[in-house]
Amino acid sequence: YSVVLADVGNMTGANTEVDQVSRRSFPAVTFSPYRRPDGNMSYIVISGAFEDSASADSLLRKVRAAKYRTARAAHVVRLPYAVLVQKGVTQDQAPMFVHAYQSKGLPVYALVQTDGTASLWAGAFRNPEQAQPLVTSFRANGDKPTVAIRTGRSF
Repeated sequence: YSVVLADVGNMTGANTEVDQVSRRSFPAVTFSPYRRPDGNMSYIVISGAFEDSASADSLLRKVRAAKYRTARAAHVVRLPYAVLVQKGVTQDQAPMFVHAYQSKGLPVYALVQTDGTASLWAGAFRNPEQAQPLVTSFRANGDKPTVAIRTGRSF
């Protein structure tokens, strides 16, 4: 589960929104591209990667209490799939990797795994097919991403 914070019409706006949300220390901030019915691309900006809706509801309350500018439109959604960019990253290295990807406009976030390492993820989706535009972006960057069910917890 995640909290949708905004829906923006271009990647530049999505990256700006991710940067603004990240400064507020919301967890696992990313964006997910999708094709609108008119054929144009749009981007939802989300925060959180939770196993249950109660945890996402807690984040939604935090967003509203912080009076984030889009708080009234924010809502909880179930988005179990994401683009897995890299596994086995040390927790010390994860912020450096996240920053490097984000500086390229790629919406990466890290989740800590049960073995203590971090996995790098991007986006969040209802089904694997929705992740394909983001997969294409990572392949163009030279990565070998896969689509998987998100696992781990936020830092």
